[in-house]
Amino acid sequence: MKKILHAFVIIAICINFYSCNNNKSFNSEEWAKIDDIGNYPERDKMLNDFKQHQDLKGKRYQNVILLLGNPDITSKNVLQYVVVTEYGTDIDPVYIKYLDIYLQDSIVKEVGLSEFKM
Repeated sequence: MKKILHAFVIIAICINFYSCNNNKSFNSEEWAKIDDIGNYPERDKMLNDFKQHQDLKGKRYQNVILLLGNPDITSKNVLQYVVVTEYGTDIDPVYIKYLDIYLQDSIVKEVGLSEFKM
């Protein structure tokens, strides 16, 4: 019985340690970091904290830009920030995740995620 309890405790500690290493607090400077091939290595790690602690609804366009920097893709009413890009065996991406910010009259109305598998 003690061995089962010890094994359970060790597994719980490992899970907690692993989850802590894959999540980071949101930081604008870390969010902006880009690697040599154009990926943002820290964004996915910060995404949970961002969603929990950064309520953008009702904020102005300028506030979003100050917090997140310029978007990777802009359309008339949507700002998109690349969170993850995964590549297959060539230069074409096989998976992309975006943070989508929907605007109306330069005010954030909704924040969401979109994912594309190619």
